[in-house]
Amino acid sequence: MRRTFALGALLVAAGLAQAQSTGPIRLLVGFPAGAGTDALARTIADKLKDELGAPVVVENRAGAGGQIAAQYLKTAPADGHVFFVSHDHTISILPAVTKNPGFNPAADFTPVAGIATFSNVLAVSGGT
Repeated sequence: MRRTFALGALLVAAGLAQAQSTGPIRLLVGFPAGAGTDALARTIADKLKDELGAPVVVENRAGAGGQIAAQYLKTAPADGHVFFVSHDHTISILPAVTKNPGFNPAADFTPVAGIATFSNVLAVSGGT
């Protein structure tokens, strides 16, 4: 249910952007092609493309734990055509542990939707 709502929110935002202009919708990913965030962005891009009948491009700007893509998003036009597909590291952890990450998530970005939930675990060897 939550995933359906998140995709719906993204569709609405992207649809509004597409109605305002004919440019492609861009999904920024701060990690390399083939990584988990990239795979998720490409799945969303396919759905958006089908629903909107408009081009949706996944743009990998890998490096610095997503910081490069986040800095790029900060300078992108606020026209609703550029979205940042990221996870908690870039948005909450990086600004807390980096002196000047080059962006302030609360001031520079507008959240659109949560799109996935991941579990993190701590494991140790079970061997003797």
